[in-house]
Amino acid sequence: MSSDDLDITPEQRKLEEQLRELPVSEPNPDFFARLRDEFAHGKISKPLDEPTLHAVDGTRDDSGATGAAAPGSTPGAFESPLHESSGAFGSDSSRRREPSSRGRNLRLFLFPAMAAAAALFLFLFRPPTSEFQVRGEGGGTVAIGGLTFPVTDTDAYRDLLVPGAMFHVEGDMATVLEFEVGDRYKLVATPGVEMTVPATIGKSGSDLEITNGEIRVTSMEGLAQAPLSIDAPGSRIDVMGTTLAVICSPDSVCVCLLDGNAMMTDRDGSPMQLEPGMRRIRFNDNDDPDMIEPIRGDERMKLEALRSRVAP
Repeated sequence: MSSDDLDITPEQRKLEEQLRELPVSEPNPDFFARLRDEFAHGKISKPLDEPTLHAVDGTRDDSGATGAAAPGSTPGAFESPLHESSGAFGSDSSRRREPSSRGRNLRLFLFPAMAAAAALFLFLFRPPTSEFQVRGEGGGTVAIGGLTFPVTDTDAYRDLLVPGAMFHVEGDMATVLEFEVGDRYKLVATPGVEMTVPATIGKSGSDLEITNGEIRVTSMEGLAQAPLSIDAPGSRIDVMGTTLAVICSPDSVCVCLLDGNAMMTDRDGSPMQLEPGMRRIRFNDNDDPDMIEPIRGDERMKLEALRSRVAP
Protein backbone atom coordinates (compact mmCIF):
# COMPACT_ATOMS: atom_id res chain seq x y z
CA MET A 1 0.00 0.00 0.00
CA SER A 2 1.44 3.42 -1.04
CA SER A 3 0.90 6.76 0.61
CA ASP A 4 -1.44 7.69 -2.25
CA ASP A 5 -3.90 5.13 -0.90
CA LEU A 6 -3.91 6.69 2.55
CA ASP A 7 -6.00 9.61 3.75
CA ILE A 8 -3.22 11.96 4.91
CA THR A 9 -3.10 15.71 5.42
CA PRO A 10 -1.14 18.11 3.17
CA GLU A 11 1.38 18.66 6.00
CA GLN A 12 2.00 14.91 6.28
CA ARG A 13 2.45 14.60 2.51
CA LYS A 14 4.94 17.50 2.50
CA LEU A 15 6.93 15.82 5.28
CA GLU A 16 6.99 12.58 3.26
CA GLU A 17 8.41 14.39 0.23
CA GLN A 18 11.12 16.02 2.36
CA LEU A 19 12.14 12.62 3.74
CA ARG A 20 12.39 11.17 0.26
CA GLU A 21 14.73 14.02 -0.80
CA LEU A 22 17.25 13.23 1.95
CA PRO A 23 20.55 11.78 0.64
CA VAL A 24 21.01 8.02 0.90
CA SER A 25 24.06 7.06 2.95
CA GLU A 26 26.37 4.53 1.38
CA PRO A 27 27.48 1.46 3.43
CA ASN A 28 30.80 1.65 5.22
CA PRO A 29 33.36 0.01 2.94
CA ASP A 30 35.28 -1.61 5.83
CA PHE A 31 32.15 -3.08 7.40
CA PHE A 32 30.94 -4.33 4.01
CA ALA A 33 34.26 -6.05 3.33
CA ARG A 34 34.41 -7.68 6.79
CA LEU A 35 30.81 -8.90 6.49
CA ARG A 36 31.52 -10.41 3.06
CA ASP A 37 34.67 -12.12 4.34
CA GLU A 38 32.93 -13.65 7.38
CA PHE A 39 30.05 -14.86 5.26
CA ALA A 40 32.42 -16.44 2.75
CA HIS A 41 34.17 -18.38 5.54
CA GLY A 42 30.88 -19.60 7.05
CA LYS A 43 31.23 -17.68 10.28
CA ILE A 44 27.73 -16.20 10.23
CA SER A 45 25.83 -18.79 8.24
CA LYS A 46 23.30 -21.03 9.92
CA PRO A 47 23.01 -24.83 9.43
CA LEU A 48 20.44 -25.94 6.90
CA ASP A 49 18.57 -28.13 9.35
CA GLU A 50 18.45 -25.64 12.20
CA PRO A 51 15.04 -23.99 12.85
CA THR A 52 15.31 -20.23 13.20
CA LEU A 53 13.49 -17.59 15.18
CA HIS A 54 12.56 -14.45 13.30
CA ALA A 55 13.42 -11.48 15.46
CA VAL A 56 10.70 -9.34 13.89
CA ASP A 57 7.56 -11.45 14.33
CA GLY A 58 8.77 -14.25 16.61
CA THR A 59 7.80 -17.03 14.18
CA ARG A 60 9.86 -20.14 13.59
CA ASP A 61 11.04 -21.34 10.20
CA ASP A 62 11.55 -25.10 10.09
CA SER A 63 11.84 -25.24 6.30
CA GLY A 64 15.66 -25.15 6.37
CA ALA A 65 15.87 -22.26 3.86
CA THR A 66 19.19 -20.43 3.98
CA GLY A 67 18.36 -17.01 2.72
CA ALA A 68 14.64 -16.53 2.20
CA ALA A 69 12.66 -14.68 4.80
CA ALA A 70 9.62 -16.38 6.26
CA PRO A 71 6.21 -15.25 4.95
CA GLY A 72 5.07 -12.18 6.78
CA SER A 73 8.56 -11.20 8.00
CA THR A 74 10.52 -8.16 6.93
CA PRO A 75 12.94 -8.93 4.07
CA GLY A 76 16.47 -8.94 5.35
CA ALA A 77 15.33 -9.15 8.98
CA PHE A 78 17.86 -10.46 11.43
CA GLU A 79 17.60 -14.22 12.00
CA SER A 80 19.54 -16.07 14.68
CA PRO A 81 19.96 -19.81 15.22
CA LEU A 82 17.85 -21.19 18.03
CA HIS A 83 20.58 -23.44 19.36
CA GLU A 84 22.97 -21.15 21.18
CA SER A 85 24.63 -21.51 24.55
CA SER A 86 22.92 -18.48 26.02
CA GLY A 87 20.09 -20.39 27.72
CA ALA A 88 17.47 -18.69 25.56
CA PHE A 89 14.55 -20.53 24.04
CA GLY A 90 15.72 -23.59 22.14
CA SER A 91 19.33 -23.41 23.37
CA ASP A 92 21.22 -26.43 24.69
CA SER A 93 20.97 -25.13 28.24
CA SER A 94 17.20 -24.72 27.98
CA ARG A 95 16.51 -28.18 26.56
CA ARG A 96 14.75 -30.68 28.81
CA ARG A 97 17.32 -33.03 30.18
CA GLU A 98 16.69 -36.68 29.52
CA PRO A 99 16.46 -38.72 32.74
CA SER A 100 19.35 -40.97 33.48
CA SER A 101 18.97 -44.74 33.34
CA ARG A 102 19.21 -44.82 37.14
CA GLY A 103 16.28 -42.38 37.45
CA ARG A 104 14.20 -44.41 35.01
CA ASN A 105 14.91 -47.64 36.87
CA LEU A 106 14.00 -45.99 40.17
CA ARG A 107 10.65 -44.84 38.78
CA LEU A 108 9.95 -48.29 37.36
CA PHE A 109 10.43 -49.70 40.85
CA LEU A 110 8.59 -46.99 42.79
CA PHE A 111 5.39 -46.85 40.75
CA PRO A 112 4.37 -50.53 41.26
CA ALA A 113 5.40 -50.33 44.92
CA MET A 114 3.29 -47.23 45.52
CA ALA A 115 0.32 -48.80 43.73
CA ALA A 116 0.62 -51.95 45.85
CA ALA A 117 0.84 -49.87 49.04
CA ALA A 118 -2.28 -47.92 48.07
CA ALA A 119 -4.19 -51.12 47.34
CA LEU A 120 -3.13 -52.58 50.70
CA PHE A 121 -4.24 -49.43 52.51
CA LEU A 122 -7.66 -49.50 50.85
CA PHE A 123 -8.04 -53.17 51.74
CA LEU A 124 -7.06 -52.78 55.40
CA PHE A 125 -9.04 -49.61 56.04
CA ARG A 126 -12.02 -50.26 53.76
CA PRO A 127 -15.47 -49.72 55.29
CA PRO A 128 -17.28 -52.89 56.37
CA THR A 129 -19.17 -54.50 53.54
CA SER A 130 -21.86 -57.10 53.48
CA GLU A 131 -21.66 -60.06 51.16
CA PHE A 132 -25.15 -59.83 49.75
CA GLN A 133 -27.13 -59.58 46.57
CA VAL A 134 -29.99 -57.10 46.43
CA ARG A 135 -33.09 -57.01 44.26
CA GLY A 136 -36.09 -54.67 44.17
CA GLU A 137 -39.61 -55.27 42.88
CA GLY A 138 -42.69 -53.10 42.39
CA GLY A 139 -43.22 -49.42 41.86
CA GLY A 140 -42.10 -48.18 45.29
CA THR A 141 -39.03 -46.34 46.50
CA VAL A 142 -36.14 -46.79 48.88
CA ALA A 143 -34.73 -43.86 50.86
CA ILE A 144 -31.15 -44.07 52.10
CA GLY A 145 -28.47 -41.52 52.88
CA GLY A 146 -30.91 -38.64 52.42
CA LEU A 147 -31.66 -39.73 48.85
CA THR A 148 -34.66 -41.54 47.35
CA PHE A 149 -34.48 -44.05 44.49
CA PRO A 150 -36.87 -46.34 42.63
CA VAL A 151 -36.66 -49.63 44.49
CA THR A 152 -35.94 -51.47 41.24
CA ASP A 153 -32.94 -49.25 40.37
CA THR A 154 -30.54 -51.13 42.62
CA ASP A 155 -27.47 -50.05 40.63
CA ALA A 156 -28.18 -46.42 41.59
CA TYR A 157 -28.13 -47.01 45.37
CA ARG A 158 -26.11 -50.21 45.73
CA ASP A 159 -23.01 -48.37 46.95
CA LEU A 160 -25.06 -46.71 49.72
CA LEU A 161 -26.06 -50.07 51.20
CA VAL A 162 -23.24 -50.24 53.73
CA PRO A 163 -23.73 -52.27 56.92
CA GLY A 164 -25.56 -50.32 59.60
CA ALA A 165 -26.97 -47.68 57.25
CA MET A 166 -30.67 -47.03 57.93
CA PHE A 167 -33.05 -47.21 54.98
CA HIS A 168 -36.79 -46.88 54.46
CA VAL A 169 -39.01 -48.63 51.90
CA GLU A 170 -42.29 -47.15 50.66
CA GLY A 171 -44.76 -48.34 48.04
CA ASP A 172 -47.74 -50.55 47.31
CA MET A 173 -48.17 -54.17 48.34
CA ALA A 174 -46.13 -55.34 45.33
CA THR A 175 -43.05 -53.40 46.50
CA VAL A 176 -40.28 -55.42 48.16
CA LEU A 177 -36.54 -55.06 48.67
CA GLU A 178 -34.83 -58.42 48.92
CA PHE A 179 -31.40 -59.26 50.32
CA GLU A 180 -29.59 -62.55 49.93
CA VAL A 181 -26.76 -62.48 52.47
CA GLY A 182 -24.06 -64.92 51.44
CA ASP A 183 -25.24 -68.47 52.06
CA ARG A 184 -26.81 -67.52 55.40
CA TYR A 185 -30.29 -66.20 54.75
CA LYS A 186 -32.69 -64.43 52.45
CA LEU A 187 -34.51 -61.36 53.77
CA VAL A 188 -37.52 -59.53 52.31
CA ALA A 189 -38.22 -55.94 53.42
CA THR A 190 -41.81 -54.82 52.81
CA PRO A 191 -43.32 -51.31 52.37
CA GLY A 192 -43.16 -49.20 55.53
CA VAL A 193 -40.05 -50.92 56.88
CA GLU A 194 -37.32 -48.93 58.58
CA MET A 195 -34.19 -50.98 59.22
CA THR A 196 -30.44 -51.11 58.86
CA VAL A 197 -28.50 -52.78 56.09
CA PRO A 198 -27.42 -56.29 57.20
CA ALA A 199 -23.93 -56.39 58.69
CA THR A 200 -20.98 -58.53 57.69
CA ILE A 201 -20.51 -62.10 58.76
CA GLY A 202 -18.70 -62.36 62.05
CA LYS A 203 -19.74 -58.93 63.32
CA SER A 204 -20.23 -58.81 67.06
CA GLY A 205 -23.69 -57.79 68.25
CA SER A 206 -26.73 -57.76 66.01
CA ASP A 207 -26.68 -58.34 62.27
CA LEU A 208 -29.42 -55.79 61.68
CA GLU A 209 -31.93 -53.58 63.45
CA ILE A 210 -35.58 -53.01 62.59
CA THR A 211 -37.52 -50.11 64.08
CA ASN A 212 -40.73 -50.21 62.05
CA GLY A 213 -42.51 -52.36 59.47
CA GLU A 214 -42.20 -56.02 58.54
CA ILE A 215 -39.39 -58.26 57.35
CA ARG A 216 -39.55 -61.91 56.40
CA VAL A 217 -36.47 -64.10 56.79
CA THR A 218 -35.66 -67.66 55.77
CA SER A 219 -32.41 -69.35 56.64
CA MET A 220 -29.99 -70.97 54.22
CA GLU A 221 -27.30 -73.58 54.62
CA GLY A 222 -24.64 -71.28 56.05
CA LEU A 223 -26.80 -69.94 58.88
CA ALA A 224 -25.95 -72.91 61.11
CA GLN A 225 -22.34 -71.67 61.32
CA ALA A 226 -23.29 -68.00 61.82
CA PRO A 227 -26.73 -67.44 63.46
CA LEU A 228 -28.68 -64.29 62.65
CA SER A 229 -29.39 -61.71 65.35
CA ILE A 230 -32.10 -59.08 64.91
CA ASP A 231 -32.56 -56.10 67.20
CA ALA A 232 -36.11 -54.78 67.59
CA PRO A 233 -37.54 -52.24 70.08
CA GLY A 234 -37.34 -53.91 73.50
CA SER A 235 -36.42 -57.31 72.04
CA ARG A 236 -33.71 -59.34 70.39
CA ILE A 237 -34.42 -62.28 68.10
CA ASP A 238 -31.76 -64.95 67.50
CA VAL A 239 -32.37 -67.12 64.47
CA MET A 240 -30.60 -70.48 64.22
CA GLY A 241 -32.40 -72.06 61.26
CA THR A 242 -35.98 -71.15 60.41
CA THR A 243 -38.46 -69.09 58.46
CA LEU A 244 -40.05 -66.22 60.35
CA ALA A 245 -41.43 -62.72 60.17
CA VAL A 246 -40.67 -59.78 62.46
CA ILE A 247 -43.32 -57.06 62.55
CA CYS A 248 -42.64 -53.82 64.42
CA SER A 249 -45.13 -51.07 65.26
CA PRO A 250 -44.84 -48.12 67.64
CA ASP A 251 -46.45 -50.12 70.46
CA SER A 252 -45.46 -53.76 69.87
CA VAL A 253 -43.11 -56.33 68.34
CA CYS A 254 -44.51 -59.51 66.78
CA VAL A 255 -42.48 -62.57 65.77
CA CYS A 256 -44.18 -65.18 63.57
CA LEU A 257 -42.24 -68.46 63.51
CA LEU A 258 -43.18 -70.79 60.66
CA ASP A 259 -40.75 -73.57 61.52
CA GLY A 260 -37.27 -74.26 62.88
CA ASN A 261 -35.54 -72.73 65.88
CA ALA A 262 -35.50 -69.13 67.08
CA MET A 263 -35.10 -67.39 70.42
CA MET A 264 -36.56 -64.12 71.69
CA THR A 265 -35.25 -62.28 74.71
CA ASP A 266 -37.64 -61.70 77.63
CA ARG A 267 -38.09 -58.30 79.24
CA ASP A 268 -35.34 -59.10 81.70
CA GLY A 269 -33.00 -60.21 78.91
CA SER A 270 -33.40 -63.95 79.41
CA PRO A 271 -33.93 -66.00 76.20
CA MET A 272 -37.23 -67.70 75.40
CA GLN A 273 -37.73 -70.48 72.87
CA LEU A 274 -40.32 -69.59 70.22
CA GLU A 275 -42.90 -72.15 69.21
CA PRO A 276 -43.20 -73.11 65.51
CA GLY A 277 -46.50 -72.18 63.90
CA MET A 278 -47.18 -69.50 66.51
CA ARG A 279 -46.86 -65.74 66.73
CA ARG A 280 -45.66 -63.95 69.83
CA ILE A 281 -46.58 -60.30 70.43
CA ARG A 282 -44.75 -58.15 72.96
CA PHE A 283 -46.24 -54.79 73.93
CA ASN A 284 -43.83 -51.95 74.56
CA ASP A 285 -46.01 -49.53 76.52
CA ASN A 286 -47.12 -51.75 79.42
CA ASP A 287 -46.17 -54.78 81.48
CA ASP A 288 -48.85 -57.06 80.06
CA PRO A 289 -47.66 -60.58 79.35
CA ASP A 290 -46.78 -61.52 75.77
CA MET A 291 -49.69 -62.60 73.59
CA ILE A 292 -49.20 -66.01 71.91
CA GLU A 293 -51.52 -67.22 69.13
CA PRO A 294 -51.39 -69.20 65.84
CA ILE A 295 -49.92 -67.52 62.79
CA ARG A 296 -52.60 -65.95 60.61
CA GLY A 297 -53.36 -67.48 57.25
CA ASP A 298 -52.05 -64.69 55.02
CA GLU A 299 -48.80 -64.44 56.95
CA ARG A 300 -48.31 -68.22 56.82
CA MET A 301 -48.83 -68.18 53.05
CA LYS A 302 -46.17 -65.48 52.56
CA LEU A 303 -43.65 -67.31 54.75
CA GLU A 304 -44.26 -70.62 52.96
CA ALA A 305 -43.76 -68.93 49.58
CA LEU A 306 -40.44 -67.50 50.77
CA ARG A 307 -39.34 -70.86 52.16
CA SER A 308 -40.17 -72.60 48.87
CA ARG A 309 -37.86 -70.25 46.96
CA VAL A 310 -34.88 -71.35 49.04
CA ALA A 311 -35.73 -75.03 49.62
CA PRO A 312 -38.45 -76.18 47.18
